[in-house]
Parts: sequence; C-alpha cells; structure tokens
Amino acid sequence: MPHDLQDGVFACRAIIDGKTFPSSMHKGSRPTFGDTPSCEVHIIDEVIATPPETLKVEVVQFLRGILKFPSAEALSGQMLEDNRMASDILAA
Repeated sequence: MPHDLQDGVFACRAIIDGKTFPSSMHKGSRPTFGDTPSCEVHIIDEVIATPPETLKVEVVQFLRGILKFPSAEALSGQMLEDNRMASDILAA
C-alpha cells in the first residue's frame, strides 16, 4: 500500500492465495471509538474462516473521508452502505 494514500474508506480488491474478493478498506483514525489509526479490509459477502498470512490490496476508488459516528450502530449502518457502494463500483 502506498504510504501517501490519504485516510478514508476505499473500494478495493483483496487478493488472498491468488483469489480476488471485492472489498472495502478503512485507513486512518477511528474517531467513533477514540482509537489509534488502523487499516481494516472488509471482504464483501464472504466469510474467511482463517486470517490469511498475506493479503494484497488493490485500491480502486476513494469512497469517503473519516467520520465520527454517534454510536457503533450508526457506524455499522454506514459500513453496510460503504460495502454497497464498493460492490457497485467493482461490478462496473
């Protein structure tokens, strides 16, 4: 991942053991929880039973900046919308 990638949420493709999965990725702070920065990849509509040893991420498109949500439930709802937008972008 390039070091100059801005913070935010992205549509991306995750590649695990040669298989590509539509995904969304959050990079940056997590103000809803007051936590330190993180980078999280969410595989859309798949369950990965065992975390992979390596993961390659191809960033496709910026979706939105970092936002603070009033609750974990509100954040969860936005994550569903982020995944829907990422799916639409990746299907095009």
